[in-house]
Formats: sequence, C-alpha cells, structure tokens
Amino acid sequence: MRLGIGTLEEPMPPNATEIRPADQKKDFAAAGGNETQQDSSAGASPKASQSSEGQRQKPKPKKRAGLSNNALNFLVDLILLVSFLAVLWVACIVQFIFPPGTKAAGWTLWQLDYDTWCRVYSAALAAFCVQVLVHLILHWNWVCAFITSRMWKLSGRRVVMDESAKTLYGVGTLITILTILGALLTVAEFSIKEAVH
Repeated sequence: MRLGIGTLEEPMPPNATEIRPADQKKDFAAAGGNETQQDSSAGASPKASQSSEGQRQKPKPKKRAGLSNNALNFLVDLILLVSFLAVLWVACIVQFIFPPGTKAAGWTLWQLDYDTWCRVYSAALAAFCVQVLVHLILHWNWVCAFITSRMWKLSGRRVVMDESAKTLYGVGTLITILTILGALLTVAEFSIKEAVH
C-alpha cells in the first residue's frame, strides 16, 4: 500500500492489467458501433425484404383487348389486296372475255350477262375505293408526319401539327378529292353525245 497526499490506493493483483480511461472509451465505442451496425442491418433487412417481395408481387400490366395496330394494318392491307385482285379479275372478264359492249347482247358467263358483270365490276371498284380510304385514314398520322418533315426541310423551320390540325387537313383533303371527282363527272355528263344515224 502506497500512501500519498490525500490519496489511498490499493495494491493490484499480480495477474491484473491496468485499464486506462482511454481504453474504456475505445472499447465502449467499438461495442456501440457494432451494436448500431447490427441494429441498422436488422432494421434495413425487413425493408429490403419487403421491397423485394413487393417487386416480385407487382402485378403485370394487362394486355389491351382487341387487335393491335400492326394486326389491324395487316388485316386492312389484306382486304385491300383481295379487293384489288377482285377488281382486276372482273375488269379482265369485261374487257377481254366478253365481246365489245355493242356486240355482247345475248352472251353470258356463269348465267350472268354483260350488263350484270359491269355492275359487279362497279361494286368491286367501290369496295376497293372504300378500302383505300380506310387505309389512308389509318396511316394519316404517317402522311402528316412525312409532309411536315418535307416542309421543314424546304422552309428551314420546324413545322408542328397537332391532332386537330391533322383532322382538319384530312377532312379538307377528302372534300377536295370528292369535289374534283364530282366536277369531272359533271363535265362528262354534259359532254356526252348521242350517235347520229
């Protein structure tokens, strides 16, 4: 036992080591850091598992019922091809199989005379025109995009066309085509002449 001024210290055991306050702080910090790391890992693992489970259980987007755009375009193009082949076939029958119109009286093909085949030809041509119109409507956005891109290159300025403008131009184009056809038919109606015997 050592006696000091105002202090009394007990002798240390032979096998004991002296623990300094700095070492105690280091041990406490290390132990606390491990505990916080364990707590943080323990707290983060449920969230990670929940997020992974949420990703696994995320419902897949439902496919839209009906035909896709590609399938619809393919169907319209297929019908358009069939209509074109029908018009071509009937036109060949009227033009090359039957005699000329003035000499075709009394001639029949599959119990149909020349006038009936002409009406079949007109019906097939009308169906083909309707299919062309449907095809143009389905591809109208592409037509407008092509026209605006060409206008952009020619003018050097960017041309933007919204949906209302596309619809307006489409209706205007259809009206213009029908007006031209009507004008040509009117001219033909007033220009026809009866044969003079």
